[in-house]
Amino acid sequence: MFVDVVRPGEDLAAVARRHGVTPEAIIELNGLPGPGVTAGQALLIPSNRYVVQPGDSLFRIAERSGVTLAALRRANPRAGEQLSVGQVLRIPPPPRYRGEVIGYLPVLEPGVTGADIARWGPNLTYVAIFAYRVDASGNLTAPDDTEAIRATYAAGAQPLMSVANVEPTGRFSPAIARGFITQPQARERLIQGILRTLDQKGYAGVDMDIENIDRSERAGYVDFLRELKGRLGGRLLNVAVAPKWDEETFAYARGHDYAGIGEVADRVYLMNYEFHWVGGPPGAIGPFNLVRRVLLYAASLIPRGKILAGMPAYGYEWPLPDTPESRARTLSQAEAVNLAVRQGVPIRFSEPDREAWFRYRADGQEREVWTPDARSYIAKLALVRDLGLAGTGMWHLGFSAPQLVTLLSRMLQVVKR
Repeated sequence: MFVDVVRPGEDLAAVARRHGVTPEAIIELNGLPGPGVTAGQALLIPSNRYVVQPGDSLFRIAERSGVTLAALRRANPRAGEQLSVGQVLRIPPPPRYRGEVIGYLPVLEPGVTGADIARWGPNLTYVAIFAYRVDASGNLTAPDDTEAIRATYAAGAQPLMSVANVEPTGRFSPAIARGFITQPQARERLIQGILRTLDQKGYAGVDMDIENIDRSERAGYVDFLRELKGRLGGRLLNVAVAPKWDEETFAYARGHDYAGIGEVADRVYLMNYEFHWVGGPPGAIGPFNLVRRVLLYAASLIPRGKILAGMPAYGYEWPLPDTPESRARTLSQAEAVNLAVRQGVPIRFSEPDREAWFRYRADGQEREVWTPDARSYIAKLALVRDLGLAGTGMWHLGFSAPQLVTLLSRMLQVVKR
């Protein structure tokens, strides 16, 4: 298996002929809705036979196949560093890294239900059911989570009770976090509410998604987590943290003490997305160069065997020109690519960011879309493997991202708990 890109003027039948496979096999592997494709679209090719193209190198081919350079060389001992166009190489299967996968299921969002878990097949270790809203006094407001818990267990995964300081508007409130962190009665009320819910509903553990914490509360948050962990009775504690590569650049992340959280928690989920967001200018959502920087920083402070590297299963469409009032529209990863196919526009790819993007015009307005694709996911899963992290995860399971589903099954041996 490897990634190929549709050339200008090609249809799916032409791509299949180039690689000696059937269009139906490509459709199945990529979860395509039909035979339509567009120039620049990245496709997973179900073949171990690769024909060298102009500009190829062993490094580039290994990168697009999810295998190490050493493994590609071993599979092709007669291939020199200088490749010839038309030369045939054997692509070995990618090593299946043993790792965990956490998927977030935001049942608070319209249309997201436990039924969405099924599309991810057996590729999940944990499902964080988002979210139990906490207030400043430590009171919890429960979502309708019965179906999601049942569906998680049916998929062979462990449900986690996700607790968030999120307001009905979707904003993560520092005042709520400050309330239960600093007030002993609120802290105790919250911990008792979590323990009671775990017992009553059969959750396997807790996901603490407390964001936008004031820097002044970072030590207090670690103390809260330590107390919570001590009372969980062996059940798992996962803590979601915002991405950063130092303690100053991102104000939103200053309240997350990576080292302290990493000492206390069983797993730490790095939310490696939203580098460009709905209220900002267009750009890569999870740019690879910055994601790598975040993971290297995190790995210097948190045991690598605890880190779950998050990925987006979605894209954004921004109206142009960008203005302070502009807001992007959220699309699933599959919807974003299918939009380019329907509009008949070519997809471009940012190599530093490892993300796809395109522009199109509708209703008299130009729009710009950014989304991950197969190249993005291969690069990030290989990074998880190469850094020796605990695993990966995604926001969120309600989105359709069939290439990611395929790659999880091909590149990971998903650990079950």
